[in-house]
Amino acid sequence: MTEIEAALNDGTPFTDKALETEESNLDQINDAVQRMQNGDVSKYNHLPQFLREYYGRKALKEVFGSDTEMPPLNEDTKKKLDAMTVRPEFRNAVCRLMERNAVDKNGVSMTDKLRQYDTYLNEKMLEDTLKPVSAEEEKRIRQKFPGEKGEKMLSDNAERQRFMAKTLFMTQLGRMDIINEDGSRHPFHDPTAELFSHGSKVAYTLPFGEKEKQDKVYDSWRKNALDTGVVFKGQFASHEMNRRKIDKRGNMTEQFKETRIRWKKQLKKAQLYKKVTTYVGNYGMNIPLGGMGKAFNKTDCIDDQGSFGHMYIRMRKGDLRHCGSILIGFENAQPKKESAIGQLHNFKAISHDMSVFYSSKNTYGKPIGGREADLSHMSPDDLSGALDQFELGYKTLQERAKQDASEQIDVSLDTLIKLCRNARSRTPKPQSS
Repeated sequence: MTEIEAALNDGTPFTDKALETEESNLDQINDAVQRMQNGDVSKYNHLPQFLREYYGRKALKEVFGSDTEMPPLNEDTKKKLDAMTVRPEFRNAVCRLMERNAVDKNGVSMTDKLRQYDTYLNEKMLEDTLKPVSAEEEKRIRQKFPGEKGEKMLSDNAERQRFMAKTLFMTQLGRMDIINEDGSRHPFHDPTAELFSHGSKVAYTLPFGEKEKQDKVYDSWRKNALDTGVVFKGQFASHEMNRRKIDKRGNMTEQFKETRIRWKKQLKKAQLYKKVTTYVGNYGMNIPLGGMGKAFNKTDCIDDQGSFGHMYIRMRKGDLRHCGSILIGFENAQPKKESAIGQLHNFKAISHDMSVFYSSKNTYGKPIGGREADLSHMSPDDLSGALDQFELGYKTLQERAKQDASEQIDVSLDTLIKLCRNARSRTPKPQSS
Protein backbone atom coordinates (compact mmCIF):
# COMPACT_ATOMS: atom_id res chain seq x y z
CA MET A 1 0.00 0.00 0.00
CA THR A 2 2.80 2.44 0.92
CA GLU A 3 4.66 1.78 -2.36
CA ILE A 4 1.49 2.28 -4.42
CA GLU A 5 0.67 5.50 -2.57
CA ALA A 6 4.18 6.83 -3.15
CA ALA A 7 3.97 6.01 -6.86
CA LEU A 8 0.57 7.69 -7.21
CA ASN A 9 1.71 10.82 -5.38
CA ASP A 10 4.78 10.96 -7.60
CA GLY A 11 2.49 11.30 -10.64
CA THR A 12 4.55 9.09 -12.94
CA PRO A 13 2.24 7.57 -15.61
CA PHE A 14 1.88 3.81 -16.05
CA THR A 15 3.61 2.44 -19.17
CA ASP A 16 3.25 -1.35 -18.80
CA LYS A 17 0.99 -2.64 -21.61
CA ALA A 18 0.18 -5.68 -19.47
CA LEU A 19 -2.23 -3.44 -17.51
CA GLU A 20 -4.47 -2.92 -20.55
CA THR A 21 -7.83 -4.71 -20.81
CA GLU A 22 -10.66 -5.02 -23.33
CA GLU A 23 -12.07 -1.78 -21.94
CA SER A 24 -9.03 0.25 -20.91
CA ASN A 25 -5.81 1.29 -22.65
CA LEU A 26 -2.89 3.00 -20.89
CA ASP A 27 -4.16 6.51 -21.63
CA GLN A 28 -7.54 5.65 -20.08
CA ILE A 29 -5.88 4.03 -17.06
CA ASN A 30 -3.69 7.07 -16.40
CA ASP A 31 -6.66 9.40 -16.86
CA ALA A 32 -8.68 7.35 -14.34
CA VAL A 33 -5.80 7.47 -11.83
CA GLN A 34 -5.47 11.23 -12.13
CA ARG A 35 -9.22 11.64 -11.62
CA MET A 36 -9.27 9.31 -8.60
CA GLN A 37 -6.46 11.31 -6.99
CA ASN A 38 -8.79 14.32 -7.22
CA GLY A 39 -11.78 12.43 -5.82
CA ASP A 40 -13.41 11.92 -9.25
CA VAL A 41 -14.81 8.39 -9.73
CA SER A 42 -16.26 8.97 -13.23
CA LYS A 43 -13.65 6.68 -14.85
CA TYR A 44 -13.28 4.22 -11.97
CA ASN A 45 -14.03 1.28 -14.26
CA HIS A 46 -10.78 1.91 -16.16
CA LEU A 47 -8.61 1.23 -13.10
CA PRO A 48 -6.64 -2.03 -13.01
CA GLN A 49 -7.61 -4.41 -10.22
CA PHE A 50 -4.65 -3.66 -7.93
CA LEU A 51 -5.59 0.05 -7.89
CA ARG A 52 -9.24 -0.76 -7.20
CA GLU A 53 -7.92 -2.75 -4.25
CA TYR A 54 -5.83 0.21 -3.09
CA TYR A 55 -8.64 2.78 -3.30
CA GLY A 56 -11.08 0.32 -1.75
CA ARG A 57 -8.93 -0.29 1.33
CA LYS A 58 -8.38 3.44 1.61
CA ALA A 59 -12.17 3.97 1.64
CA LEU A 60 -12.66 1.28 4.31
CA LYS A 61 -10.12 3.03 6.54
CA GLU A 62 -11.88 6.34 5.94
CA VAL A 63 -15.21 4.91 7.12
CA PHE A 64 -14.22 2.38 9.80
CA GLY A 65 -10.67 3.36 10.68
CA SER A 66 -9.52 -0.08 9.51
CA ASP A 67 -9.52 -2.21 6.37
CA THR A 68 -9.46 -5.48 8.32
CA GLU A 69 -11.87 -5.00 11.26
CA MET A 70 -15.56 -4.42 10.48
CA PRO A 71 -18.21 -3.41 13.06
CA PRO A 72 -21.59 -5.13 13.34
CA LEU A 73 -24.48 -3.73 11.28
CA ASN A 74 -26.05 -1.50 13.95
CA GLU A 75 -27.65 1.94 13.63
CA ASP A 76 -24.30 3.73 13.85
CA THR A 77 -22.85 1.55 11.08
CA LYS A 78 -25.93 2.13 8.91
CA LYS A 79 -25.43 5.90 9.16
CA LYS A 80 -21.87 5.47 7.91
CA LEU A 81 -22.98 3.16 5.11
CA ASP A 82 -25.70 5.59 3.98
CA ALA A 83 -22.98 7.93 2.73
CA MET A 84 -21.34 5.11 0.77
CA THR A 85 -24.15 4.01 -1.58
CA VAL A 86 -22.60 5.71 -4.63
CA ARG A 87 -18.95 5.25 -3.67
CA PRO A 88 -17.82 2.47 -6.06
CA GLU A 89 -14.41 2.02 -4.44
CA PHE A 90 -15.99 1.30 -1.05
CA ARG A 91 -18.67 -0.98 -2.51
CA ASN A 92 -16.07 -2.94 -4.49
CA ALA A 93 -13.89 -3.39 -1.40
CA VAL A 94 -16.79 -4.86 0.60
CA CYS A 95 -17.63 -7.31 -2.20
CA ARG A 96 -14.03 -8.40 -2.73
CA LEU A 97 -13.48 -9.11 0.98
CA MET A 98 -16.76 -11.00 1.08
CA GLU A 99 -15.82 -13.15 -1.92
CA ARG A 100 -12.44 -13.99 -0.37
CA ASN A 101 -14.07 -15.03 2.90
CA ALA A 102 -11.90 -12.48 4.71
CA VAL A 103 -11.23 -13.02 8.42
CA ASP A 104 -10.66 -10.58 11.28
CA LYS A 105 -7.60 -10.44 13.56
CA ASN A 106 -8.96 -13.40 15.53
CA GLY A 107 -9.35 -15.55 12.43
CA VAL A 108 -13.15 -15.30 12.46
CA SER A 109 -14.86 -15.03 9.06
CA MET A 110 -16.38 -11.61 8.27
CA THR A 111 -18.38 -12.91 5.28
CA ASP A 112 -21.82 -12.77 6.92
CA LYS A 113 -21.15 -9.28 8.26
CA LEU A 114 -19.97 -8.03 4.85
CA ARG A 115 -22.96 -9.62 3.12
CA GLN A 116 -25.21 -7.71 5.52
CA TYR A 117 -23.43 -4.50 4.48
CA ASP A 118 -23.90 -5.26 0.80
CA THR A 119 -27.57 -6.19 1.18
CA TYR A 120 -28.26 -3.06 3.24
CA LEU A 121 -26.58 -0.84 0.62
CA ASN A 122 -28.48 -2.49 -2.24
CA GLU A 123 -31.80 -1.98 -0.46
CA LYS A 124 -30.86 1.61 0.37
CA MET A 125 -30.13 2.43 -3.28
CA LEU A 126 -33.45 0.98 -4.42
CA GLU A 127 -35.42 2.70 -1.67
CA ASP A 128 -33.72 6.05 -2.42
CA THR A 129 -34.75 5.62 -6.06
CA LEU A 130 -38.40 5.39 -4.98
CA LYS A 131 -38.36 8.26 -2.48
CA PRO A 132 -39.75 11.69 -3.41
CA VAL A 133 -37.17 14.24 -4.54
CA SER A 134 -36.33 16.57 -1.65
CA ALA A 135 -36.54 20.37 -1.93
CA GLU A 136 -32.74 20.58 -1.93
CA GLU A 137 -32.46 17.98 -4.68
CA GLU A 138 -35.17 19.71 -6.74
CA LYS A 139 -33.15 22.90 -6.55
CA ARG A 140 -30.03 21.08 -7.74
CA ILE A 141 -31.94 19.59 -10.69
CA ARG A 142 -33.42 22.94 -11.72
CA GLN A 143 -29.98 24.53 -11.59
CA LYS A 144 -28.45 21.84 -13.77
CA PHE A 145 -31.46 21.60 -16.12
CA PRO A 146 -33.25 24.99 -16.11
CA GLY A 147 -36.68 25.64 -17.64
CA GLU A 148 -39.07 23.06 -19.05
CA LYS A 149 -36.39 20.35 -19.22
CA GLY A 150 -35.90 20.30 -15.46
CA GLU A 151 -39.63 20.38 -14.75
CA LYS A 152 -40.26 17.48 -17.15
CA MET A 153 -37.45 15.48 -15.55
CA LEU A 154 -39.10 15.86 -12.16
CA SER A 155 -42.58 14.88 -13.38
CA ASP A 156 -41.18 11.98 -15.42
CA ASN A 157 -39.28 10.80 -12.36
CA ALA A 158 -42.56 10.33 -10.48
CA GLU A 159 -43.86 8.19 -13.36
CA ARG A 160 -40.64 6.16 -13.38
CA GLN A 161 -41.04 5.54 -9.67
CA ARG A 162 -44.59 4.28 -10.19
CA PHE A 163 -43.50 1.97 -12.99
CA MET A 164 -40.61 0.61 -10.90
CA ALA A 165 -42.90 0.15 -7.91
CA LYS A 166 -45.43 -1.78 -9.98
CA THR A 167 -42.66 -4.03 -11.30
CA LEU A 168 -41.45 -4.74 -7.76
CA PHE A 169 -45.07 -5.31 -6.77
CA MET A 170 -45.38 -8.08 -9.37
CA THR A 171 -42.35 -9.72 -7.76
CA GLN A 172 -44.26 -9.80 -4.46
CA LEU A 173 -47.41 -11.17 -6.12
CA GLY A 174 -45.74 -14.22 -7.64
CA ARG A 175 -43.84 -17.20 -6.35
CA MET A 176 -40.16 -16.30 -6.70
CA ASP A 177 -37.86 -19.19 -7.58
CA ILE A 178 -34.10 -19.34 -7.90
CA ILE A 179 -33.00 -21.77 -10.61
CA ASN A 180 -29.63 -23.45 -10.14
CA GLU A 181 -27.15 -24.60 -12.78
CA ASP A 182 -28.47 -28.18 -12.53
CA GLY A 183 -32.05 -26.99 -13.18
CA SER A 184 -33.23 -27.48 -9.59
CA ARG A 185 -35.34 -24.74 -7.99
CA HIS A 186 -35.76 -23.30 -4.52
CA PRO A 187 -37.94 -20.42 -3.22
CA PHE A 188 -36.34 -16.99 -2.86
CA HIS A 189 -36.86 -15.41 0.57
CA ASP A 190 -34.21 -12.68 0.65
CA PRO A 191 -34.91 -8.92 0.19
CA THR A 192 -36.33 -8.00 -3.22
CA ALA A 193 -33.42 -5.66 -3.98
CA GLU A 194 -31.07 -8.66 -4.05
CA LEU A 195 -32.83 -10.02 -7.14
CA PHE A 196 -31.87 -7.00 -9.22
CA SER A 197 -28.68 -5.68 -7.66
CA HIS A 198 -26.25 -8.29 -9.04
CA GLY A 199 -26.68 -7.58 -12.74
CA SER A 200 -28.83 -10.50 -13.89
CA LYS A 201 -32.36 -10.51 -15.31
CA VAL A 202 -35.58 -11.51 -13.54
CA ALA A 203 -38.25 -13.33 -15.54
CA TYR A 204 -41.97 -12.86 -14.93
CA THR A 205 -44.37 -15.55 -16.12
CA LEU A 206 -47.85 -14.04 -16.52
CA PRO A 207 -51.29 -15.67 -16.97
CA PHE A 208 -52.27 -17.07 -20.37
CA GLY A 209 -55.49 -16.00 -22.09
CA GLU A 210 -57.07 -14.35 -25.11
CA LYS A 211 -55.65 -11.19 -26.67
CA GLU A 212 -58.05 -8.71 -25.03
CA LYS A 213 -57.17 -9.89 -21.54
CA GLN A 214 -53.45 -9.95 -22.35
CA ASP A 215 -53.69 -6.34 -23.56
CA LYS A 216 -55.46 -5.38 -20.34
CA VAL A 217 -52.66 -6.82 -18.17
CA TYR A 218 -49.88 -5.13 -20.12
CA ASP A 219 -51.76 -1.81 -20.23
CA SER A 220 -52.19 -1.86 -16.44
CA TRP A 221 -48.47 -2.40 -16.06
CA ARG A 222 -46.88 -0.12 -18.67
CA LYS A 223 -49.41 2.06 -20.58
CA ASN A 224 -48.86 5.25 -18.57
CA ALA A 225 -45.09 4.86 -18.71
CA LEU A 226 -45.23 4.40 -22.50
CA ASP A 227 -47.64 7.31 -23.02
CA THR A 228 -45.38 9.72 -21.12
CA GLY A 229 -42.29 8.44 -22.92
CA VAL A 230 -40.36 7.33 -19.84
CA VAL A 231 -40.42 3.80 -21.26
CA PHE A 232 -39.17 3.73 -24.85
CA LYS A 233 -38.50 1.15 -27.54
CA GLY A 234 -35.13 -0.53 -27.22
CA GLN A 235 -32.26 -0.27 -29.66
CA PHE A 236 -30.87 -3.78 -29.45
CA ALA A 237 -30.97 -6.75 -27.12
CA SER A 238 -28.73 -9.60 -26.09
CA HIS A 239 -31.44 -11.58 -24.27
CA GLU A 240 -34.27 -13.71 -25.64
CA MET A 241 -36.80 -16.00 -23.99
CA ASN A 242 -39.18 -18.85 -24.71
CA ARG A 243 -42.61 -18.60 -23.11
CA ARG A 244 -44.23 -21.36 -21.07
CA LYS A 245 -46.47 -23.53 -23.25
CA ILE A 246 -50.03 -24.52 -22.31
CA ASP A 247 -51.86 -27.61 -23.52
CA LYS A 248 -55.59 -27.86 -24.34
CA ARG A 249 -56.40 -28.71 -20.71
CA GLY A 250 -54.65 -25.58 -19.42
CA ASN A 251 -51.62 -27.48 -18.10
CA MET A 252 -48.07 -26.19 -18.57
CA THR A 253 -46.00 -28.44 -20.77
CA GLU A 254 -42.78 -26.41 -21.05
CA GLN A 255 -40.90 -24.21 -18.60
CA PHE A 256 -39.82 -20.64 -19.24
CA LYS A 257 -36.32 -20.39 -20.73
CA GLU A 258 -34.03 -17.37 -21.06
CA THR A 259 -31.25 -17.39 -23.65
CA ARG A 260 -28.34 -15.07 -24.38
CA ILE A 261 -27.83 -13.80 -27.93
CA ARG A 262 -24.28 -13.29 -29.18
CA TRP A 263 -24.70 -10.82 -32.00
CA LYS A 264 -21.40 -11.57 -33.75
CA LYS A 265 -22.28 -15.24 -33.97
CA GLN A 266 -25.89 -14.55 -34.93
CA LEU A 267 -24.98 -12.12 -37.72
CA LYS A 268 -22.30 -14.41 -39.13
CA LYS A 269 -25.01 -17.03 -39.54
CA ALA A 270 -27.17 -14.37 -41.23
CA GLN A 271 -29.98 -14.91 -38.76
CA LEU A 272 -31.47 -11.52 -39.55
CA TYR A 273 -34.99 -12.68 -38.77
CA LYS A 274 -33.86 -13.39 -35.22
CA LYS A 275 -32.38 -9.91 -35.00
CA VAL A 276 -35.54 -8.18 -36.23
CA THR A 277 -37.92 -10.13 -34.02
CA THR A 278 -35.75 -9.45 -30.98
CA TYR A 279 -36.19 -5.71 -31.53
CA VAL A 280 -39.96 -6.20 -31.27
CA GLY A 281 -41.07 -6.14 -27.62
CA ASN A 282 -37.73 -4.77 -26.44
CA TYR A 283 -38.01 -1.63 -24.30
CA GLY A 284 -35.95 0.41 -21.90
CA MET A 285 -36.23 3.03 -19.18
CA ASN A 286 -33.47 5.22 -17.79
CA ILE A 287 -33.46 5.18 -14.00
CA PRO A 288 -31.65 7.64 -11.73
CA LEU A 289 -30.71 4.79 -9.41
CA GLY A 290 -29.97 6.04 -5.92
CA GLY A 291 -32.42 8.94 -6.17
CA MET A 292 -32.91 11.77 -8.65
CA GLY A 293 -30.97 14.89 -7.65
CA LYS A 294 -28.68 13.16 -5.17
CA ALA A 295 -25.13 14.53 -5.15
CA PHE A 296 -22.68 12.37 -7.06
CA ASN A 297 -18.97 12.84 -7.62
CA LYS A 298 -18.93 15.88 -5.31
CA THR A 299 -20.42 18.39 -7.77
CA ASP A 300 -22.59 16.47 -10.24
CA CYS A 301 -26.11 15.17 -9.54
CA ILE A 302 -27.86 11.95 -10.45
CA ASP A 303 -30.16 12.49 -13.45
CA ASP A 304 -32.23 10.44 -15.91
CA GLN A 305 -29.98 10.66 -18.95
CA GLY A 306 -29.01 6.98 -18.94
CA SER A 307 -25.67 7.12 -17.13
CA PHE A 308 -27.00 6.31 -13.65
CA GLY A 309 -28.91 3.18 -14.55
CA HIS A 310 -31.12 1.64 -17.22
CA MET A 311 -34.01 -0.81 -16.88
CA TYR A 312 -33.94 -3.42 -19.63
CA ILE A 313 -37.41 -4.70 -20.56
CA ARG A 314 -38.16 -7.61 -22.89
CA MET A 315 -41.80 -8.62 -23.20
CA ARG A 316 -43.85 -11.18 -25.10
CA LYS A 317 -47.60 -11.31 -24.66
CA GLY A 318 -49.29 -14.62 -24.07
CA ASP A 319 -52.24 -16.27 -25.80
CA LEU A 320 -54.44 -19.33 -25.26
CA ARG A 321 -51.44 -21.66 -25.67
CA HIS A 322 -48.66 -19.58 -24.05
CA CYS A 323 -48.13 -17.65 -20.84
CA GLY A 324 -47.07 -14.04 -21.18
CA SER A 325 -43.43 -13.33 -20.33
CA ILE A 326 -41.44 -10.30 -19.22
CA LEU A 327 -37.70 -10.10 -18.66
CA ILE A 328 -36.46 -7.26 -16.42
CA GLY A 329 -32.95 -6.21 -15.48
CA PHE A 330 -31.09 -3.17 -14.20
CA GLU A 331 -28.10 -2.32 -16.39
CA ASN A 332 -25.20 0.07 -15.84
CA ALA A 333 -26.18 2.49 -18.59
CA GLN A 334 -28.46 3.03 -21.55
CA PRO A 335 -27.21 1.27 -24.70
CA LYS A 336 -24.49 3.25 -26.49
CA LYS A 337 -23.74 5.24 -23.33
CA GLU A 338 -21.11 5.13 -20.62
CA SER A 339 -22.10 4.71 -16.99
CA ALA A 340 -21.32 7.14 -14.18
CA ILE A 341 -18.11 5.21 -13.45
CA GLY A 342 -17.02 4.64 -17.06
CA GLN A 343 -18.65 1.31 -18.01
CA LEU A 344 -19.52 1.33 -21.72
CA HIS A 345 -22.77 -0.40 -22.74
CA ASN A 346 -22.51 -1.44 -26.39
CA PHE A 347 -23.41 -4.34 -28.67
CA LYS A 348 -20.38 -6.34 -27.47
CA ALA A 349 -22.26 -6.80 -24.18
CA ILE A 350 -19.05 -6.72 -22.14
CA SER A 351 -19.68 -8.26 -18.73
CA HIS A 352 -18.51 -5.74 -16.11
CA ASP A 353 -17.58 -7.05 -12.68
CA MET A 354 -19.74 -4.44 -10.91
CA SER A 355 -23.49 -4.00 -11.34
CA VAL A 356 -25.27 -0.65 -11.52
CA PHE A 357 -25.77 -1.00 -7.74
CA TYR A 358 -21.94 -1.11 -7.44
CA SER A 359 -22.36 -4.62 -6.12
CA SER A 360 -20.65 -7.81 -7.24
CA LYS A 361 -22.14 -9.69 -10.19
CA ASN A 362 -21.85 -12.99 -8.35
CA THR A 363 -25.56 -13.67 -8.51
CA TYR A 364 -28.33 -15.87 -7.15
CA GLY A 365 -28.78 -19.03 -9.22
CA LYS A 366 -27.35 -19.47 -12.69
CA PRO A 367 -26.45 -16.21 -14.49
CA ILE A 368 -28.86 -16.74 -17.41
CA GLY A 369 -32.42 -17.82 -16.61
CA GLY A 370 -31.82 -18.16 -12.89
CA ARG A 371 -34.68 -16.10 -11.42
CA GLU A 372 -38.41 -16.48 -12.16
CA ALA A 373 -41.46 -14.82 -10.62
CA ASP A 374 -44.42 -17.02 -11.46
CA LEU A 375 -47.77 -15.19 -11.61
CA SER A 376 -49.46 -17.77 -13.83
CA HIS A 377 -51.71 -18.84 -10.93
CA MET A 378 -53.65 -15.54 -11.27
CA SER A 379 -56.27 -14.78 -13.88
CA PRO A 380 -55.53 -11.84 -16.23
CA ASP A 381 -58.42 -9.91 -14.61
CA ASP A 382 -57.03 -10.49 -11.12
CA LEU A 383 -53.56 -9.35 -12.12
CA SER A 384 -54.64 -6.21 -13.99
CA GLY A 385 -57.01 -5.32 -11.10
CA ALA A 386 -54.20 -5.71 -8.55
CA LEU A 387 -51.84 -3.55 -10.61
CA ASP A 388 -54.45 -0.80 -10.96
CA GLN A 389 -55.23 -0.86 -7.25
CA PHE A 390 -51.56 -0.77 -6.31
CA GLU A 391 -50.80 2.15 -8.62
CA LEU A 392 -53.64 4.13 -7.09
CA GLY A 393 -52.26 3.60 -3.58
CA TYR A 394 -48.70 4.40 -4.57
CA LYS A 395 -49.73 7.55 -6.43
CA THR A 396 -51.60 8.72 -3.32
CA LEU A 397 -48.38 8.39 -1.32
CA GLN A 398 -46.48 10.44 -3.91
CA GLU A 399 -49.10 13.20 -3.93
CA ARG A 400 -49.12 13.44 -0.13
CA ALA A 401 -45.34 13.79 -0.09
CA LYS A 402 -45.44 16.51 -2.75
CA GLN A 403 -48.18 18.53 -1.00
CA ASP A 404 -46.51 18.51 2.39
CA ALA A 405 -42.72 18.49 2.21
CA SER A 406 -42.49 18.50 6.02
CA GLU A 407 -44.34 15.18 6.23
CA GLN A 408 -41.96 12.25 6.05
CA ILE A 409 -43.82 9.86 3.78
CA ASP A 410 -42.44 6.35 4.03
CA VAL A 411 -42.02 4.94 0.53
CA SER A 412 -39.59 2.24 1.58
CA LEU A 413 -39.81 -1.32 0.37
CA ASP A 414 -41.65 -2.21 3.60
CA THR A 415 -44.42 0.22 2.63
CA LEU A 416 -44.36 -1.22 -0.87
CA ILE A 417 -45.03 -4.67 0.53
CA LYS A 418 -47.92 -3.32 2.64
CA LEU A 419 -49.42 -1.74 -0.47
CA CYS A 420 -49.01 -5.08 -2.20
CA ARG A 421 -51.02 -6.82 0.51
CA ASN A 422 -53.76 -4.19 0.35
CA ALA A 423 -53.94 -4.48 -3.43
CA ARG A 424 -54.17 -8.25 -3.26
CA SER A 425 -56.95 -8.20 -0.67
CA ARG A 426 -58.95 -5.64 -2.67
CA THR A 427 -58.45 -7.18 -6.09
CA PRO A 428 -61.83 -7.42 -7.88
CA LYS A 429 -63.02 -10.89 -8.77
CA PRO A 430 -63.08 -11.61 -12.52
CA GLN A 431 -66.52 -11.23 -14.02
CA SER A 432 -68.14 -14.36 -15.36
CA SER A 433 -68.72 -14.33 -19.10
